[in-house]
Amino acid sequence: MKIKKVVTTVIAAIVVLPVIIILAVALFGGNMIKAGVEIGASNALGVSVTLDEASLSLFAGKLELEDLQVSNPPEFEHEKLLTMGLVHVNVALTSLTSDTVVIQDMIFDEVTLVIEQKGLKTNLQTILDSLPEAEPEEEPAEPVKDEEKPAKKLKIANLEIKNVHVKVNLLPIPGRLDEVTFNLSPIVMTDLGSDDKMTIAKLTSKILMAIAKGVATDGTKFLSEDILGPMQDVTGAAVKIGAETLKKVTDIGAEGIGKGAEGIKKGVEGIGDGLKGIFGGKKKE
Repeated sequence: MKIKKVVTTVIAAIVVLPVIIILAVALFGGNMIKAGVEIGASNALGVSVTLDEASLSLFAGKLELEDLQVSNPPEFEHEKLLTMGLVHVNVALTSLTSDTVVIQDMIFDEVTLVIEQKGLKTNLQTILDSLPEAEPEEEPAEPVKDEEKPAKKLKIANLEIKNVHVKVNLLPIPGRLDEVTFNLSPIVMTDLGSDDKMTIAKLTSKILMAIAKGVATDGTKFLSEDILGPMQDVTGAAVKIGAETLKKVTDIGAEGIGKGAEGIKKGVEGIGDGLKGIFGGKKKE
């Protein structure tokens, strides 16, 4: 009888435990995800990141994040650096309770980036410069409490960032627009977390870096080198191409100005020769 009771108890536990896990995900999943995104992203960027809502569709394996907002560094005027309208995520539901969350698709839609220039720096560059070069290894020598355990790993097959609207507030300089707006080309990244450890914090840094690279590439027609140039060290070759293109345009413009100045000089000399007979005096050698 005792053996039968033990077997019955084990079977009941096997059946009931998954149900309890599913119910826990259904009841608290959205709140847990919301808290995880806010904490991980805020730690990565060094500024406050808030998420209005995280909605988890339990049986469809779909997650939606609404109205994600990244605050500006405190020394800048505008309240927000970046806002995201919607983030659509297709996730393997069973992976939410494991150490690695498996995501098939993650799509960021309707993103607004407000770049503010102050002195020789922008708000975007300020945050880029503060990003850690690498995450420390999370292998503690001593046992840790549950709340101190390392963040879950992410494995993302496909990530897309689309409908990115950029608004740039420039320093007021005579002859130059002090506000520029343009859109970025869609950004696609694949197989994130397959080769290296990917956490919410690291993913946040990677997304912001990708958007900055998009600004450096698509913004060459609108932005000057004093904004694009500083991004070179942190975003790589794409910025160099943009900066070189801008330099060529500047050189062509300078060459044209030089030729025009030479023409004006000759014209002035001609006028001087004509006026010499009226006012007298010799032309300077």
